[in-house]
Amino acid sequence: MLLEFLRDVFPKLTSLPGTAYEAKKLTNELGLGYEKIHACPNDCMLYWGEREKQESCHVCDASRWKVENEGDNGIELDEKSVSHKPKPAKVLHYFPLIPRLKKIYMS
Repeated sequence: MLLEFLRDVFPKLTSLPGTAYEAKKLTNELGLGYEKIHACPNDCMLYWGEREKQESCHVCDASRWKVENEGDNGIELDEKSVSHKPKPAKVLHYFPLIPRLKKIYMS
């Protein structure tokens, strides 16, 4: 919706991407993507490097994954609505600095 709003406000900007998918695709093609790194929900550690495969925090023993309450409020979930892949409790979006600095100083 924000991209559509910007197109309406600035009609002369024809190079503005039309959707968020196109914007994300453009930034990835320029080498300006990001890396997702799982983090402890209590901000104790990052699951990165040699600790990438750990299931719980080595500092506070908190679980890496979100705990989903599957039977709450008397509602039964069918098999299609239950996710089989666990979701991380917290994710850090790491934007590497070096490719961005290279793009700034290329000219």
